[in-house]
Amino acid sequence: GTATVSCTALPAELLNFTGQLIDQSVLLNWKTITETNTSLFRIEHSLNGIDFTPIGNVNAQGNSNVETNYSFIDRQPEYGTNYYRLVTVDINSDYQISHTVTVDYLINGFEILQIFPNPTDNDFSILLQSNQEEDIVIEITDIAGKRIYFTKQVIGNGNTTLTIPSSEFANGVYNLIVTESKSNYSKVTRLYKQQ
Repeated sequence: GTATVSCTALPAELLNFTGQLIDQSVLLNWKTITETNTSLFRIEHSLNGIDFTPIGNVNAQGNSNVETNYSFIDRQPEYGTNYYRLVTVDINSDYQISHTVTVDYLINGFEILQIFPNPTDNDFSILLQSNQEEDIVIEITDIAGKRIYFTKQVIGNGNTTLTIPSSEFANGVYNLIVTESKSNYSKVTRLYKQQ
C-alpha cells in the first residue's frame, strides 16, 4: 500500500496571545512570527470555556516573515470569568484555533473596608475599596426595612471615604446597603446610632 502525506503550512505562527482587564473592557493582544496566506483572525468568546461565539474579526497581514502585533478590545465583557480564543483563518478558509486565555471581570468590584465611628452619635464615614471606577447606590434602612437615607455616588479606583450625615437618625440599629449600579451586586452591614 502507499501512504499519502499532505503537509499544509499553518496560516500563522502565534508567538503569544494574552488578555487583560483595563477599566471595564478586555484588551486582547497577540503576536505572529510568520503568516502564510492569512486572511483574518476571528476572536471568539465563551463563559464556560466550551461553547464559543464570535465577537469580532481583525484583518491579517496575509504573508509576513516578521513579528506582527495585533489587538482587539471587548468592550462588553460578562461578569465572572471570560474565555477568549483566536481562530486564524487563511484565504482557503482553513483555520487553526489558539489556546484559550481567561480574564476575570469581578462582579464584586468593591469592598466595605470600614465604617467609623460605629456606633456613632453624629455622622459616620464609610471607607470603600474598589478595583475600578464605579457608580454605587448607598441606602440606609431601619430594621423594618423602611428606607431613611438614599444617595448615588461615584467611587474611584482605590480607596474612597464617604461621609453620611446621620445626626437626624433616631437611636437604634440600621442596615447600610451599598449596591453597584451596573451589576446590582450589593453588600449589607449594620449601623448603630446612639446618643
